[in-house]
Amino acid sequence: MSQAEFESVITKAVSDRVVSGAACVAGRRDGNRAITLVQDIHGFANDEVIPGTVFYEKAFGKTGAEADALKMQPDTVVWVASCTKLLTSISALQCVERGLLHLDKPVSEVLAEFNSPDVLTGFDDGGKPILRKSTRIPTLRQMLTHSSGQGYYGMAPLLNRYWSDVLAREPDFANSSVRYSCDLPLLFEPGERWEYGGSIDWVGKMVERVNGNVKLGEYMKKNIWDVLGMTLTTFRPLEHDDVMSRMGGRTSRDESGKITVDSSGWFPIVPDLEDDYGGNGLYTCASDYVKVLMSLLVDDGKLLKSQTVAEFFKPQLDDGRHITEYLVKGPYSAALLSGLPPDSQFNHALGGALVTNVVEGQHERGTMFWGGLPNSFWFIDRVRGVCGIYVSYFFPPGDSVTRALNTSFQKFVHASP
Repeated sequence: MSQAEFESVITKAVSDRVVSGAACVAGRRDGNRAITLVQDIHGFANDEVIPGTVFYEKAFGKTGAEADALKMQPDTVVWVASCTKLLTSISALQCVERGLLHLDKPVSEVLAEFNSPDVLTGFDDGGKPILRKSTRIPTLRQMLTHSSGQGYYGMAPLLNRYWSDVLAREPDFANSSVRYSCDLPLLFEPGERWEYGGSIDWVGKMVERVNGNVKLGEYMKKNIWDVLGMTLTTFRPLEHDDVMSRMGGRTSRDESGKITVDSSGWFPIVPDLEDDYGGNGLYTCASDYVKVLMSLLVDDGKLLKSQTVAEFFKPQLDDGRHITEYLVKGPYSAALLSGLPPDSQFNHALGGALVTNVVEGQHERGTMFWGGLPNSFWFIDRVRGVCGIYVSYFFPPGDSVTRALNTSFQKFVHASP
């Protein structure tokens, strides 16, 4: 797909008021962009840093559905939710490089909350939870790859019932504290299969505890945001006037399919946060976020050592069937597939999900990707030598129109000269 074709499609969607707006930013590795998958996975590429270029940076439509909404810009700030996970994973790997954390040691060495985890297998006829002690403690590697046994309240039926019937809690769509949101039983023994969950929120707590209990945002500011010049990225937007002045409006779709102001109340901006959520708490913009993608794409050493980057992109699961089935056939596939076709195959790396087959005209094998609840999506295709982020602020997740536009964006970036 050409740039003109992509821009025609998204401009029409804005004109038809089926989306309010989006910011799309893409970069590429300069010089000989393409490297082989063997080089990519094992880190055999030239030791010399190949510079990169942000070759596309454009926004479409407006920041919201309000009559006075401003034009969308590449520096329009939104809540990117699970796009946060990439930066928390980078933070954890930085701690591994410094000897503060270890990929294959039990996380209970840092998180006392995991000293003796329970596994929830169901409920008996009287409605009591059936719990047993796990025979294993999750490792950091398993936490980063969603193979720790943790699930998400709101996504895992057993945990939904445990939340309401055992903990006697009302539905919660706000980030209260990691302990409140994520201190739940495991769904299976660590390493047995793949389940999307709150493990990377706990990884954020690990980063904090081995760095003198600083807030995760303080750690990221020093070790990621300031390093890359990310000035509009934070967990706490209300503390930054420049961030709030660029904050986008949350949108949804009415019964006619047209854009309207979102009234779901999901994850509002709140003052005095107890925790910086490493799994879903970040506010940022496309022009900031792409700097992280570019650093990993060109392997410039600013965030991680080259050897660590190579490990960061390796498939970590012995069997990709569970994650593939979850992403393709699971109840949340529309939200998690990030615009990829349903015949795709997957594994998981330390930084995100991996496409393990070639998606013709869209991604090469080994592309790492993920997204966030309000329909924002990122990818890094190191074989093709490109990366990109599509940012929107639309609820609920898995919007079919936005998915199609993101697919078109990915195809345009893949085809770029």
